[in-house]
Amino acid sequence: MRSRPARCRARRSRLWSAKVGCVDFLHIDVQGAEGEVIASHLDWMNRSVKSLMVATHSRPLEGELMALLTGHGWVLMREKPCRFDSGKSVGDWCGATTVDGSQYWINGKFTQILSKEAQCD
Repeated sequence: MRSRPARCRARRSRLWSAKVGCVDFLHIDVQGAEGEVIASHLDWMNRSVKSLMVATHSRPLEGELMALLTGHGWVLMREKPCRFDSGKSVGDWCGATTVDGSQYWINGKFTQILSKEAQCD
C-alpha cells in the first residue's frame, strides 16, 4: 500500500457559527485531529455545548483533551482509554493504538447538568 499527500483546507461549517443555538450533545470523531478541532472552537463550545463525546485515537490525544477541557471548566464523566499492543517497543504512541477510546464530557458552566433549566448564552 502506498500513500500520498492530499491537499486539505479548513472550512468553517454552519455548526460552528454564532447562528447555532444551544447544543445538548456534540459527538466529534475526526481521526486524530479532535484536539485541534476542539481547541479552535473552544470559545463557541464553552458558550453553546452542554455535553461532548469525543472519539480518541491515541494516549497523547487523551492527555491533550484532558488538559484542554479541564482547564476550561469541563468535567470528564466517563472515559474508555485507547488500547495498544503492550508487549512491543513503541516509538510513536500515536501509531500504537489497536482499539480507539472515547471521552464523555459535561460543560461545567451549566449548574443543572443536561436539564432543561441549563441555558446557553
